[in-house]
Amino acid sequence: MNRPLRTGIPLRARRIRAFSLLELIVVLVLMGMAVGLVAPAVTRNAGAGREQRSLGELATTLSAARLDAIRTGRTVNVELTAAKNTLLVRHQDELRTLANWPLALLDSNGNDIENIALTFDIRGRTAQSRLSFRSREAPSRMWEIAFDPVGGVPAAHRLTEDSAG
Repeated sequence: MNRPLRTGIPLRARRIRAFSLLELIVVLVLMGMAVGLVAPAVTRNAGAGREQRSLGELATTLSAARLDAIRTGRTVNVELTAAKNTLLVRHQDELRTLANWPLALLDSNGNDIENIALTFDIRGRTAQSRLSFRSREAPSRMWEIAFDPVGGVPAAHRLTEDSAG
């Protein structure tokens, strides 16, 4: 039975080891459970990343308006208008559309508003100390763009963390 073949390797030694069907099913079930546990956190972080990028884009646009006021020596008006999933930014004669806007614009009391106007003076400062936003995807996630009181530089940051539940 264990006679050597032409290669000199006994038949029993040549037998290929493989996983049983039960072992494969157990591994697949464990991998499925791991994906099920990790997927919600990844999705939540992806939404927060999209919101952070959108807010960074708005902060950059506001910073450009601020620098325009300093460069020209004139006041610059900026109007933000929220419409569905779009934010319209009117700066002087330009209209910039930020599509797929994931945030709701808020007033100082935390209520949704449709528009707000900012004016940058010749030193690049605005009377508005901050703009507040709430995530449409996760309403507990709050963001703001705060304006530096000395130089007026806008900086976007997250105010609240997601609840783990």
